Amino acid sequence: FFFGAPQGHSLVGACTYCPFLIAARTTMQLGTPWPLEAASCCRNGAISGCPFANPKDCPFYEADGLPHAHKAAPPKHLQPQAADQPSEPVYAPVVESPKKLKDQLRERIEELEGLLQVEQDRNSAAARESDKMMLKLGEVAKEKAEFLAARRAAEKELTDTKMAKAEVEEQMDELAAGNRGLKKDLEDMRLAKAQVDAELGQSDAAKKVLEKELQDMKSTKAEVEVQLQQSDAAKKAVEQELEEMKSAKEQVDAVLEHSDAAKKAIEKELEDTRLLKAQVDGEKQRLKAAVEAVEKELEDVRLAQAQAEAEKRDVINAKENLEKQLQ
Repeated sequence: FFFGAPQGHSLVGACTYCPFLIAARTTMQLGTPWPLEAASCCRNGAISGCPFANPKDCPFYEADGLPHAHKAAPPKHLQPQAADQPSEPVYAPVVESPKKLKDQLRERIEELEGLLQVEQDRNSAAARESDKMMLKLGEVAKEKAEFLAARRAAEKELTDTKMAKAEVEEQMDELAAGNRGLKKDLEDMRLAKAQVDAELGQSDAAKKVLEKELQDMKSTKAEVEVQLQQSDAAKKAVEQELEEMKSAKEQVDAVLEHSDAAKKAIEKELEDTRLLKAQVDGEKQRLKAAVEAVEKELEDVRLAQAQAEAEKRDVINAKENLEKQLQ
């Protein structure tokens, strides 16, 4: 309230008669009903309807010679209440209730706590996602390191092969030109032959290891087949027992037609037998899967053996070429 409010006046419209035009406009903007007499006073004067009996009591009165119309008597809440009361109106500020302020503060605190909890949940979710991403990045980095290591090994092997090829070509050029000593060239050829023999021995050892693994795989396959045959025999025994139980059930049903307890017991035993048969079938499936896995590993070993034999043939060819060059 820009000019203050008289004693007993309220900005929200509790008073039914307000002389302050600015208060009336403010209250109208807030949507609170206000009497028309509220706009009856103006700072520039010359408007009828001033509620103060004495024009000098009006806060908008200016002794500048302009007319200031007013009513005969102000409202009761604006009239002087005692003889010692000053003629000037007393203004009192509008104070909010402590309980209302406390409720507002509590609501604001609860709202802030809710926002804090939402933010904490969001941060926790973000932290979990960050941890997952870090794990994924670690796995990717590990795979990348392994790939780079394999790549470096392959590049090194290729470089070694190129260097070996260059050395052999250089040796052949030296032999053709006759610029090197025959004795040194012959010694280098002997060293190369010794290396080839060593590689050939390593290839034979690797072949023997593969053959041993192949034999172990065959033994494992034979054991699995024996277990599978035993499982088939057990399944047949269970089926035979099931047939016998069915026959026994039919006989019991014929003899003990009115004995429900005995019939239920036989049905339960029959159900147990069926469950046992299902378990045997599951074991048979598992053994079949194991046989297939062993056969796959056996096939991998055969492929590895074929690759080793191909490498051995390459080594033998290289040895023959070196012997031919040496000759």
